[in-house]
Amino acid sequence: MRNSPAVVYLATISTLSIAVMAQAPPPPVKPTLETAAVSDDADDPAVWINAKDPSRSLIVGTNKVAAPGGALYAFGLDGQVRQRIGPLDRPNNVDVEYGLEAGQTRLDIAATMCTSQMKTTG
Repeated sequence: MRNSPAVVYLATISTLSIAVMAQAPPPPVKPTLETAAVSDDADDPAVWINAKDPSRSLIVGTNKVAAPGGALYAFGLDGQVRQRIGPLDRPNNVDVEYGLEAGQTRLDIAATMCTSQMKTTG
């Protein structure tokens, strides 16, 4: 008697599951350093690397809540807050860009978007 494709498929999945379960669990990963806590919902980190002095690089992230608590944070590599920009309304997704032309100079920037929940009437 021939097996139908569904039976072969289920047998393949069953064999795969047994093989995956037989592997040892990965070892726990523990941080060597954490940033200072933000008040609500830390999220979306990005790293700005200081090309002249990498030890002065920054970790940039958000406190992803409604204003007035929402903010963009910059942390030093020691985890301490260097700057807070807010209030922002639900900041989300931090990106770092290098070398933005601004007149005669070039700047590195960190940007976030705000996902405002404010409704308008019309």
